[in-house]
Amino acid sequence: MKRILFVFSIFAYFLSIAASAQTTGSLLNKGELPISQRNISIYNSIDTSLNRLEIYDPASIQNYFGLGFPGAATHSIFFPRKKPISSAPLFNSFSPHLFTTHFESNFNFKKPQTQIEYVIFPSIKTEQYLDLFHVRNISKSWNVGIKVRKIKSNGYYLNQGSNITNILAFSDFTSKNSRYHLYTNAVYNSLVSIENGGLVNDSISYSSRGVSLQSLPVNLTDAKNRISAFGGKIIQGYDFGKAYTVQIDSTTTVAKFTPSSRLGLSLAYSNQTTTYIDNTPLGGFYENIYKDSVSTNDKFRFNSFISELSYTTLEQKANGISRKVLSTIGISNEASSLERSDMIKTFTNSSVFASLSSASKMNYRFGLNTSYYVQGYNKNNYDANVLIGYKFLDSTKYAFNLDFIGSFQERAQEYNFQNYYSNHFIWKNNFGAGREQSAAIQFSSKNIFNVSVQYSNLDRYVFLDSNSLPAQMSDKLSFLSGNFEKLLKLGSFYINARVVYQKVISDSDILGLPKLFTRNSIYWSRMVFKKAMDLQIGFDVMYCSKYYGLAYQPALASFYYQKTKQIGGYPALDFFINFKIRQARVFFKVDHLNYGLSGGQYAFTPSYLLPGRTFRFGLSWLFSN
Repeated sequence: MKRILFVFSIFAYFLSIAASAQTTGSLLNKGELPISQRNISIYNSIDTSLNRLEIYDPASIQNYFGLGFPGAATHSIFFPRKKPISSAPLFNSFSPHLFTTHFESNFNFKKPQTQIEYVIFPSIKTEQYLDLFHVRNISKSWNVGIKVRKIKSNGYYLNQGSNITNILAFSDFTSKNSRYHLYTNAVYNSLVSIENGGLVNDSISYSSRGVSLQSLPVNLTDAKNRISAFGGKIIQGYDFGKAYTVQIDSTTTVAKFTPSSRLGLSLAYSNQTTTYIDNTPLGGFYENIYKDSVSTNDKFRFNSFISELSYTTLEQKANGISRKVLSTIGISNEASSLERSDMIKTFTNSSVFASLSSASKMNYRFGLNTSYYVQGYNKNNYDANVLIGYKFLDSTKYAFNLDFIGSFQERAQEYNFQNYYSNHFIWKNNFGAGREQSAAIQFSSKNIFNVSVQYSNLDRYVFLDSNSLPAQMSDKLSFLSGNFEKLLKLGSFYINARVVYQKVISDSDILGLPKLFTRNSIYWSRMVFKKAMDLQIGFDVMYCSKYYGLAYQPALASFYYQKTKQIGGYPALDFFINFKIRQARVFFKVDHLNYGLSGGQYAFTPSYLLPGRTFRFGLSWLFSN
């Protein structure tokens, strides 16, 4: 049965290639992945530590900030990672809040595991976060699980709020002979974000503001963004290698199998619908109304089917000798379509990819990932990444890696920048392909510190200008960034520090990012009550230098360049108490503890001030049965 399913899937793969000649969207970018790793993210453990337990919001964890309340639109506070080669026909600033089929797991528990996380906002009583996770082994070789997340918030100002439901189900199976592997998942997301367009007047500083947040006038009275997204993925692998029998004693033998290579096939489907609704478009917030002055109802639907066939050599040869060089070759195909009120457009993308890398046990590290698009929307685009480094190992705790990483990419501009049609924005462009080159030096050590420096060149970069319209830079954009991370221990005191410096060194700075960003946890930690409780008491400190942050356009669900309002220059201080008793973890947190103690404004987006002093309580409980 398994062989029939595998053969059928291969047939479906080539059938999809034939079908794609008629119908591109996003392709998983091989260049984004860590060198010598084909998986996008392996989730193989359940977090039971107290480390930053008080930072629970999925966007904030990834250093995405935006309008300020959970579930709202966000963007990265750092220079963006290299974009995947894609048509990307939908603006989506809500992606950190969504589950995707990129999730991959590798659990293997003897007992079922259930984790419940719950966070409430007692000072306002309108914000709740719930995360349920359950995983279990049906047999030694078959694991299943489900993850459900619910986020609900009424925001802090008039006409704000979010309501998010995320569901992920997954299964991981390996045959008895250890040759066949099957991983599947399915995701569902529902997101509603109520949009108020920001404050009409956000010039009130914290040192003088004494008015109720709900009394401040906002720009929009009845607008919202809706996202509905679902999909699934099937990953199959068949291992080639040598099977042999090991004699344990005179009466017992054990079958052993050494995999030497793997034939892999993955099939992924995704469907996302985004809708922007505004029942009062004549309120003066929009410069243009093109279709309907009574009600805005802009709906976009994007479907994508991706198939990928690959062959990978594994760590050991069939004779048991370890390989020094690992390799992967493969082909990928995507068929997708975009539906909106004025058209239905289909796309294709076909690419070949390959990688070479050193084995994980080698001290000398090298890797090369390449992909080239032979057909479709991104025809003749390419992506390449190279890593050269050395793993310095000795008998002490001061082991470290020193790596050089280079990256080269050319990609067609996303379709949403080329062609867009809605009630408030219409454009048609013919932007040339963008290019990006970067070079980085990285020093990393678990017990010393992590530091990296990167230089990037972006040619023909496309962004949203001050009118929320796409524009392409005629000059190159050169960017320099540095990152430092360190966990420092002084007795029972800890400092978990991160400092990021980033600067546009060419003439034009349109990225809207702070030059200096630092986020630090300073806390006292010790086992107390006869070591029955693990306790942390401390502060989270966040600071951005002053900068012209990106503004937000609700009708596009996207952020755009502006040069009229500065934000930043304001230290935000949070106080927290984290403790753990057996499998239960609890935190108490006071956000913005320094409210009213220093002048200025606390915001990550102009016109969206963050609130004053607030209190949160959270609980995480792990059950093993």
